[in-house]
Amino acid sequence: MVKEQYKVTGGDESYTYPSLIIPIIDYIKSWQKHKDKTKVTLWCPFSTEKDIAYKDFVVCASNYPKILREAGFNVITSHIVTGQNFFDYAPKEHWDIMIDNPPFKNKKQFFERALSFNKPFALVTTMSWLNDGGLYSLFKDTQMQLLMPDKRSKFFNNTGCIGKRPSFKAGYICYDFLVNGDISWFTLDRTLEKDADDNT
Repeated sequence: MVKEQYKVTGGDESYTYPSLIIPIIDYIKSWQKHKDKTKVTLWCPFSTEKDIAYKDFVVCASNYPKILREAGFNVITSHIVTGQNFFDYAPKEHWDIMIDNPPFKNKKQFFERALSFNKPFALVTTMSWLNDGGLYSLFKDTQMQLLMPDKRSKFFNNTGCIGKRPSFKAGYICYDFLVNGDISWFTLDRTLEKDADDNT
């Protein structure tokens, strides 16, 4: 039986500000240089390229494909609302790295599926998950990598910024992606977030 990606409701949809996306560009370029590739194709499996009306809400266009294309990368997108369930879909086109912000619910299932491709990925999730045994069971025999911001980031939905800055830090859990060590940090630029009005 194919797993349900998630019950698509407005509450399941949250989006990433450029503050978490722009810093990853340099890491993609480092991977590209390390692999001596002239072109890199990225798969964003939780992204749409335009706003899509769905049920009683709107799935907003993601910042990932826009920003990553502007940086010169080929980008493939997919999303459950366009019939591409992450648990049973894979692009027919070749892709090199999976990069996106999957739902924070059912994290273990999403990362289990990502690992099943045996290809590099960098996926946003809560760093509090590092305290969970589920993460250990996924990566105990696989080298996990961490790409983390120095500060907590905000997220938004189709009505704007989601509340105050979250109590948790979000960053990228990666596989076979970082080339200069398995843990790396970047500076989060809060001027790239709407309503970035606090210093917490």
